[in-house]
Amino acid sequence: MQPIDPAFLAQQAGVCNRPELSPPPLATGFDMDGYVALYGFPVLRRKPWNAHPGGTIIELKKCPLDPSHVDGSAAFTISADGVPGFSCHHNGCSKKHIGNVFARFPRPQSHHVQPVRATDDKWSIAMIPSVWTYNADLSWIVDDLVSEGGVTLWTGDSGVGKSTVALAMCGAVVHGVPFLGRRTVQRPVLYVDRENPLAVVRDRLERLGIAETQDITIWGGWVEPAPHPPSSPNILIHAKEHRPLIVFDSLVAFHTGSEQDASETRRHMQMYRDLASAGASVVVLHHTGKAETSRQYRGSSDIKAAVDSAWLLESLSEVSEGIKSLRLTPYKSRIALAEPVRFEFSGTVFTVSSERCETNREVIERIVRDNPTASEREIVMLARGAGVTKQRAEQLLKDGERSRWLDVEVGRRGRKTYRLAVVEVEI
Repeated sequence: MQPIDPAFLAQQAGVCNRPELSPPPLATGFDMDGYVALYGFPVLRRKPWNAHPGGTIIELKKCPLDPSHVDGSAAFTISADGVPGFSCHHNGCSKKHIGNVFARFPRPQSHHVQPVRATDDKWSIAMIPSVWTYNADLSWIVDDLVSEGGVTLWTGDSGVGKSTVALAMCGAVVHGVPFLGRRTVQRPVLYVDRENPLAVVRDRLERLGIAETQDITIWGGWVEPAPHPPSSPNILIHAKEHRPLIVFDSLVAFHTGSEQDASETRRHMQMYRDLASAGASVVVLHHTGKAETSRQYRGSSDIKAAVDSAWLLESLSEVSEGIKSLRLTPYKSRIALAEPVRFEFSGTVFTVSSERCETNREVIERIVRDNPTASEREIVMLARGAGVTKQRAEQLLKDGERSRWLDVEVGRRGRKTYRLAVVEVEI
């Protein structure tokens, strides 16, 4: 039997016990935020890396190497000088490192993630990351209400309470507490206000019980310099560095052109999209119009087209002295179908109503069921009384006819009456 050299055995043991890949060289200046955005890794939260001053820990909702590892068990790290890292607390990934992640989700040739430019001679279609490696899980700053890295529009009549509700949401986000019964993700907040004086804002913050913190910044017109427009380089830098929630109060105060001019409005709305692309979650407050066609929002349709979701804030009634009933109703969403939320506000406390809000379709169904001889015009009028716009009610009647959840009968002079379609079930 041939004796085996002990040095050879030690060498082989090291080979067998090493991780799948050797850790990459510690290159500085890596753009971790750009890398996360490139593949759409769902972020749970960001926090300072206390063990390495100036560094950042980015906790993930799902491990990029094993999606079953959830709830922040996996995280990217980036040191103050831009050295990337990765760890996962689960046993199956305990020996994995950033090199294993780069093997599955290739990093760009340079340490800084740069957008691919078609003018580059070395560019090719093959450089575009595969959609099948892109983690497209949606993230929310406020569940189903404000998407992370998106643009959200809140509209309402003057005096309905948009600013107050928005400030309450900001207070919930900056402290990481629920808002209107919805989970929030803790983020720094920048509230850019060209509508309200300092005294009003301070009074609202105190009445809402928002605890003092350096992570919420109110930038109002009472200080110099006056609040910058959304195109400000300073706001853009803040968006890239802190990925904050940014609220603009209100659109008309920052939009210097005509709201009805499509090209001007498109250029203005692109500023909010640029901030969202940089990492901010943007909420824009805006007014409704008086005409029926502008009941949801005032101005060009390019306003609605530029946002990811849009909500209408309405005052329903006064429940009792000093307590108002309000409703937030979605009228656009690229992300997910959301239900209206009804709540009561006493001036200091928000309480989500136990009474579920009817969807617009449910309103139409109820009116048709209760008014079997009502004409199209009469149904639309009743729907308006229930908070559904004329345009939306007419569209729902057309959809019901086309999708056959409504039966329609055309009478004299083209008068239409509706009834709910009867579904026959075989037994």
